[in-house]
Amino acid sequence: MNMRQLMLNIFSGWLAGTLCALGGALKDSPHEGFKPLTFTRSIFVGTFWGGVSVFITTDFFLSFAFSGYFERMTVEGWKIIRQRIPGKFEWKARGEKEWKYL
Repeated sequence: MNMRQLMLNIFSGWLAGTLCALGGALKDSPHEGFKPLTFTRSIFVGTFWGGVSVFITTDFFLSFAFSGYFERMTVEGWKIIRQRIPGKFEWKARGEKEWKYL
């Protein structure tokens, strides 16, 4: 492992995290509003996994796929562990049978 390869894998992780963040912002912002912390979380997590990927592969595209996959797995897994309902849903009002979609 050399410094050039490490920086290339970190860049691929940053790119994967940024694309995941942009996709999430486009999907959720109309319903939840834009959340800067949620947006940057995906970028940081993707960058972390890009750094980890240097121990597995030296190929840019494999590092990109690895980082994107593990970014999604980490963020969505954390949501499952927290067991919180996404912000785009609100609680049922008393007597109502369905969730209200905002």
